[in-house]
Amino acid sequence: MKIFGQILNPKAAEKATLRIQKKMEQARKVALFQIAAKIHESAIKSINENGDGPVAQRYQPDRKVNVSKPGSTPNTDTGRLVQSIRMEFLDGGATALVGTNLKYGAYLEFGTRTMAPRPWLSKAFKDNTDDAAEIFSKLYGKEK
Repeated sequence: MKIFGQILNPKAAEKATLRIQKKMEQARKVALFQIAAKIHESAIKSINENGDGPVAQRYQPDRKVNVSKPGSTPNTDTGRLVQSIRMEFLDGGATALVGTNLKYGAYLEFGTRTMAPRPWLSKAFKDNTDDAAEIFSKLYGKEK
């Protein structure tokens, strides 16, 4: 048994396909924005939580800070890193960037010859991977 189909109105089918593609692209951009916002928020929150590392004296005799342990998220010290974390969208919203322009943000993330990494951005990304799939699925479902 063979089944054949024929599109009776190819122009209407093409219009419907383009409309669906446009809705899907919009849903993808909305999802990307929501995912980037969650990663941005998560990175800031994790740095501001200040883990249970050792206390050290910094900058002046009476200033003490909680130093992060190697491998854990860095603790906030001056607040400069947290204030510098930004979201940026390129290609009309098709690409999202989350990060900082501070050099020491990379030093903390990847470590140096003298300091073990204290990942903050990759941790935020990993912590929100499951949410990303869920966000897109919900938006995709609305656009069907």
